[in-house]
Amino acid sequence: MSPVGLVALGVALFVVLPELGSLGWIQRGSPRLLAALQLSGLLGWALLPALSAGCLGDLVAEAVASGRLGSGGCWLSVPSGAWVLIGAGIGGLTLVPLVRQAVSTVRAARRTELPALVRRVATMRVGGRGGVVWVVPSARRAAYASGILRPVAVVTSAVLAPLGPEEQRAVVEHEAAHLRLGHPRILVLASVIERAYGALPPVQRRARALRGALEAAADDEAARVVGASVLLRALTRTILAANQPAGGFGDPEHLAARIERLQAPPRRAPLVDLVAGGLALVLVGLFAWLVCLSVSGRQDLGGEVLCGIGALLVAARPLRSAQRSCPASHHPLDTTTKL
Repeated sequence: MSPVGLVALGVALFVVLPELGSLGWIQRGSPRLLAALQLSGLLGWALLPALSAGCLGDLVAEAVASGRLGSGGCWLSVPSGAWVLIGAGIGGLTLVPLVRQAVSTVRAARRTELPALVRRVATMRVGGRGGVVWVVPSARRAAYASGILRPVAVVTSAVLAPLGPEEQRAVVEHEAAHLRLGHPRILVLASVIERAYGALPPVQRRARALRGALEAAADDEAARVVGASVLLRALTRTILAANQPAGGFGDPEHLAARIERLQAPPRRAPLVDLVAGGLALVLVGLFAWLVCLSVSGRQDLGGEVLCGIGALLVAARPLRSAQRSCPASHHPLDTTTKL
């Protein structure tokens, strides 16, 4: 099969395989594995538009240079001197939205990292399993984990005020879990790809499914500490406390699914986890093979291994947890302070 055909096959597989993660039976799998699956699919879509456009440019270059439409390669394997720039140029232009959105999204994420002045008036809370959460005095209802260089978890006093001590603890645990599991940076990456290529339905579905899996993973972590019933009560009371849900913790995008999941936690099936993990590995391998083959126009085992390692490190991030020690002056989950 020609490199052009391989790119077409790669596009098809990156459309089909991640969709399996949306099937009802696979939703019983670990949310962290499902997040890895969706992130693997989204990672492929970060480069597939550029690779597809580059291959199309190569076909045009070959047709112009040789007067025939053959089976030329992608990006670097067109044999006609300066004509090679056509495919590379078209592919490079397709990456412009990705680069532009990366710059703007990173800047926006940096602005969410609390400045020193705000931290002076905020109260530090530490989750029972790690993760620092800052309680900021504010009438605005918000609870989120964000940032890129120094990610932070923030809950405003307006969110915690109507809740009891146990429910406050549930909110803190949920946001601490987001921070501990590395979700802020994952969401920044997903946001960059979605904003750049969000017009493509598969990209929209992957980003939405990824956010849902990350919310479920944070809910699971919080439920292990405070119990599913307490977390459910905190979520519903947070929603009922105002006309609009609190940004982040009560985000309406996945609200119904989260409530249903907390009311009836799915029974875990090791076989389902194995399938989800296997699909993620297939997508990582496909990504490495497709990118390296498209760039070089030939099979290069060493390059494919390097590409695979890099893709695997990114795709496996939802599976890793960073334990954080508690500051000596702060007892974990001390959320009873009046706000």
